[in-house]
Amino acid sequence: MTIASKKKIIAIAGGIGSGKSVVSDIIRIMGFDVYDCDAEAKRLMNTSEAIKNDLVSAFGADAITEQGEINRPYISSVVFGNQIALNKINSIVHPRVKEDILDKMNRSENDILFVETAILMQSNLLDIINGALLVTAPKEVRVERVMKRNGIAREDVLKRIEAQEGQDYSKISNLKVIENDGIEAVLPQVVKSVCSFTK
Repeated sequence: MTIASKKKIIAIAGGIGSGKSVVSDIIRIMGFDVYDCDAEAKRLMNTSEAIKNDLVSAFGADAITEQGEINRPYISSVVFGNQIALNKINSIVHPRVKEDILDKMNRSENDILFVETAILMQSNLLDIINGALLVTAPKEVRVERVMKRNGIAREDVLKRIEAQEGQDYSKISNLKVIENDGIEAVLPQVVKSVCSFTK
């Protein structure tokens, strides 16, 4: 599937605790659609028989409960500390998410769809996006935000941040950076950046 002409897909990227959801909320208030990759991936895993069948083929019958739902505790135990298993799940889910993004874009009456993702590079979306908003914040600010929001230990937050590091955004030609450090106002940055994409 290809994207319709004149339509744009703009990523909202950044690691955990950077404040992507804040930027997404502002963009929604501005009247644009925002596709949340994390939430939509969970929806697809719960509803797609193709994904469920692939998970069973890859990880066995225990991947699905007797009720026909994803056995998340089992999947989590398989993936934990196993990069090969994680890559396998990503290879099953990410292509379906990509197809779903293109389908939503082509059905939308708007010319721009914003896509929120913490793993832009790993999710193989570079070939369908026309630009990106990179939301950044100092590591310590991110750690404090996630600890407060999720109620998890500092060590666990640092592990999550580390798992998302190493993404090279230099390949994106139309990249706007939003500094969400709690000092500089985010709203004017978002409005200016979004307006630049609508020209």
